[in-house]
Amino acid sequence: MAAIFAARQGARVVLIERTADGGRKILISGGGRCNILPRAIEPERFVSDSPILVRRLLRSWPLAGQREFFERELGIPLKLEEGAGKYFPVSDRARDVRDALVSAARSAGVAISFNTQLTGLRRQADSWLVST
Repeated sequence: MAAIFAARQGARVVLIERTADGGRKILISGGGRCNILPRAIEPERFVSDSPILVRRLLRSWPLAGQREFFERELGIPLKLEEGAGKYFPVSDRARDVRDALVSAARSAGVAISFNTQLTGLRRQADSWLVST
């Protein structure tokens, strides 16, 4: 998602992915159904040396805005499972989430390099030298 938003703001973004198709953690989350969002933000569930920073980060993009991103921008209708206290895609398919994110990244202008491993990263003046 960071790649999508950075590219939308005009940044040149290259997403380097070691696997052939990306999003492996998305595909296994929620038992293959992808629990996308919690029902409520609970800062106390996060372990951090800076609880204030955690609260600021969690407030920076409210759940309503996140849900709108998935439903309106990505076209993934969500359903709330009360017992789990989480939102899942109505399709119950994590692949739908992964595919929509990849598609949105490409539409935003993100260059995606699958089957690529990062071997080095070095700052050079006003740019980065990336070795793969």
